[in-house]
Amino acid sequence: MQSALNQPLEGKAGHSMRLAVAVEFFNKAYTVDQTVPFFQNQPGFTPKRARYFIQDVKNRSYKPFKCETIRKLGFCLPECPGRG
Repeated sequence: MQSALNQPLEGKAGHSMRLAVAVEFFNKAYTVDQTVPFFQNQPGFTPKRARYFIQDVKNRSYKPFKCETIRKLGFCLPECPGRG
């Protein structure tokens, strides 16, 4: 999922993909502070703003996105086990 952040994620699909990435990090037991730096290359990034939104994602306890959902957003990640 981290590779998704190597490109600018903009618009509705980009927002959803940033959400999916944050959820994956929490699912792997990353803290908010450990997650924030991964978003530093995204347009409009500030640590304060990123921390606010990432904390909100954590508080809402989202479930990880399915591979199919990520593909529908227009992303197919190299490390995805369902890729093929």
